[in-house]
Amino acid sequence: MKRQGNSCRIERKYLSLCRFWCTYMADSPRNVIDSLHTHVTELITRHEALRERCEKLESRLRERNNTVEELKKKLEGIESKYRNLLMAQAVVSEKGDFSEARSRFEKLVREIDKCISLLND
Repeated sequence: MKRQGNSCRIERKYLSLCRFWCTYMADSPRNVIDSLHTHVTELITRHEALRERCEKLESRLRERNNTVEELKKKLEGIESKYRNLLMAQAVVSEKGDFSEARSRFEKLVREIDKCISLLND
């Protein structure tokens, strides 16, 4: 249906152009030239306005894309912090002893450091 609507618009524009041409062909050549000049000038003005609007919209789109990328990076950071928090809560005993959890982490870090040093040797 969309194609039919477009073809109808094209046919109407074509008929308008034909009527315009037939009407002005009866007039003097000078009137036809003046009328064509007016229409061409109007088309140029519309084209420039549309080009400016397009540039503004493209600029806004780039700004929005940049904003989306920044927000995605922030979301990734927040999700990482959330996963770390969940891991820390899983390590902490039911009593909520954070000092015990810290000592477990420190012990794990020391073991990892030892393993790395052994691999480097």
